[in-house]
Amino acid sequence: MASGLMILLINKATRLSDNFLKLPKEYIAEIRFGIETDTMDMEGRITASSHIEKLEYEKLIRILCSFKGTIEQVPPMFSALKHRGQPLYRLARKGREVPRKARTIDILDLEILELRQEILTIRIGCSSGTYIRALAHDIGQAYGTGAVLSALRRTRIGDMDVEKAASTEDIAGLSKTDILTGAGGWIIGLEELFSKAPVLYIKDRYAGQVKNGSPISAVMLEKEPEGNGSPFAGMVSVKSAGGELLAIHRIEEWCDKDQKPDLDKLFTKSVVIF
Repeated sequence: MASGLMILLINKATRLSDNFLKLPKEYIAEIRFGIETDTMDMEGRITASSHIEKLEYEKLIRILCSFKGTIEQVPPMFSALKHRGQPLYRLARKGREVPRKARTIDILDLEILELRQEILTIRIGCSSGTYIRALAHDIGQAYGTGAVLSALRRTRIGDMDVEKAASTEDIAGLSKTDILTGAGGWIIGLEELFSKAPVLYIKDRYAGQVKNGSPISAVMLEKEPEGNGSPFAGMVSVKSAGGELLAIHRIEEWCDKDQKPDLDKLFTKSVVIF
């Protein structure tokens, strides 16, 4: 099963990478029961195994339901998380295991797609930071036979679906002109990405300052902000009075958090300048 959807950012849009990492994800995962490995997938060393004639559908439904919602998950040893400055996977390769603090994650959806002998295929909707290998392992533990992740494909990141993605062959054949013109319809410009985001309209005399990266204050606004559908929390489009996109900014508040936000006590930090 292929790795699936990946978002590639180019030019100044790379400054938004942290925002994309925080978006919820959707996966198609294949889980094989009756086996455990030290990596929680098929790449690792087998640590336990058992024979399974057939998985019980109703039992799986009950177990999957117990994992839905906000849960605590212990990250796997074979991960890039660090312990005292060292990646956990380096310690794991040396045969060491250290305590890991459980992290709060959200399992938004768990849907059975296929069930055959010892293999379960499910659709998983989850928050950023979820380890699907660890989820497969925990489901196997709950079932009583152990399990590993045997295949994984990412199908959605935020509102972006793999069905609308381009292949690696499509990308390899792109020219600079193709990128600038949005060839194939799958290259998303920042203006399109933030088309429903809140808009700050700036007085024309401040447009140059905005393009040079200056923060925005209430005195610079042409009118009240509009819209409320930003793809990322706190992100806004900054436009001239005539509607020209000048920049993408992040709103930051320094007023008392217990008070209603006041435009005179708001400023913005530039994220992407055009």
